[in-house]
Formats: sequence, C-alpha cells, structure tokens
Amino acid sequence: MNWEWGFINAQGEMVVEPRFEKATAFAANGLARAKENGKWGFINAKGAWVVEPRFEWTEDFAANGFARIRENKKYGFINLKDAWVVEPRFEWIKDFAANGLARAMENGKYGFINLKGAWVVEPRFEDANGFDANGLAQVKENGKWGFINLKGAWVVEPRLEWIRDFDANGLAGAKENEKWGYINAKGAWVVEPRFDEIWGFAANGLAQVQENEKWSFINTQGQFVAHIDKICGFDVLKNARGEMTWPKKTPAQICEEPSKQFEECHEACSAPACQQNNTPCQPE
Repeated sequence: MNWEWGFINAQGEMVVEPRFEKATAFAANGLARAKENGKWGFINAKGAWVVEPRFEWTEDFAANGFARIRENKKYGFINLKDAWVVEPRFEWIKDFAANGLARAMENGKYGFINLKGAWVVEPRFEDANGFDANGLAQVKENGKWGFINLKGAWVVEPRLEWIRDFDANGLAGAKENEKWGYINAKGAWVVEPRFDEIWGFAANGLAQVQENEKWSFINTQGQFVAHIDKICGFDVLKNARGEMTWPKKTPAQICEEPSKQFEECHEACSAPACQQNNTPCQPE
C-alpha cells in the first residue's frame, strides 16, 4: 500500500492534505520535513514549500538555523533561506555543538569544522565524539582513545581501549586492559580500572559498577558504599558492612514469599476449570 502523508489539527480536521510520500512532525521553527518525488524539503504549517524538495536526505533545522543535508552522497548545511552555509563536500557530518564546532569526515578520517565549513581540527582521527563542557573531545588514533582540546592538541594521549563522556564531577569512565575505571581531565586514574562494567556518576555522587558478576555502588574514591545481593532468589541491597538496607524485611520474611506464592497458586489451580486446562501450578 502506498501511503500519502498530511497533517490534522487538534480537532481532527485536515489542515494539510495528504500528498507527501513521507513527512515528519513540525519542529520548533514551524517547519516540517516532507518528501515528494523521492526528494526531501521543508513545508510550513499550510503545506507550502519553504525549501523545495531537492535533497536526498535532511534533518530538522537546529537551534542555530542550520539543517544538515545530504546531496550527491555528500553532507553539508543550509540555512532557512535555502542557501548553502557549508557546501556538501563531507562524507559524514554532525550538527554543530554549543562551541560552534561540528564533527565531520573526509577521506575516511574525522576532524572538526567551524560554522563556515573550515577545518579547525584537521581530519586525522579514526573516530571522534563531540566536545564535552570542559572543552575536551574523545578521539581515536591507532586503535586507542584519548582526549584533545579545541586546538586539536592531545590532553590525554591515545592509550585507552574506550572512554566515555565526563560526568559533572569531572570524571570519565575509561577502559584499559579490558577493565573499567575512572580518569580525570588529565588522564590520571582516580578509580583504578578493575571493573567489568560501569555507569556514570549520578547526582548523589555514586556510580554503579560490576565486578565478578556482582553489581555495587562506589563513591568517587572508588570505595564500595553498597552492593546488590540475592536472598532466596530476590534482589536485596546491602551496605558496605554487609547489612541489608532494602527491602525493609528480614531474610526470613523474604524467603517466605515464594512458598506463599506457591500456596496461593496451588489453591487457585485446584478449581475444576484449571485442572481441565492443565494449568501449571507454580508461582509467577
């Protein structure tokens, strides 16, 4: 079935007749992406073309008034007047960050361009992520990850198997020798890499980590604050002293629950209808 797309208002009335091959929701600037004859453009709330459908692909306009566009398998940016701001010459490109730089790829390598499309950090990296609020970006070279500054200079040499964004406390998860830990903005280990998996630090200053198939919570010094254990098949939380803090039950009460569930199930399944249907008698 060939669908045609249009728009209705909050009362269910047709506002833009369905005539597009595809369409997306209206963005904050009042424009929606729409596809006609295999090409993408932008329409207003009345369905009129503001940017004629002539592109292979596009994304919504960003807050800076630029939209990412693909034309002839190359990426660039247009403005709201349908003029090229950055010519489509990149193999891949990302939206501009708050610092005015965007990741882009040329000849299979990543770098960063400014709002005019000029290289600020030359494309020499195997992979790259955006700049964090501290002005550092994750980049990959020779199979290893490190951090560069806004000038493209190494702040943390590429020696890590993997790295993550910096948390608000200034620490970033990093992997070395197949183990995870946390580094500071200079690349020094604050929490040594000894975990199998980690999460970022939450607002309460704790991070969830996994070691030997057990999940725990640590502080920014890497000290264990609590860990998840099991009692009679149920997850429980214990503090650093091994005392159960959740749920508010005794181990005996927790272990009673499976038998209670079985008794209730057995009683329910003793009904004739249940027996006729061969309903298995086991707790949920």
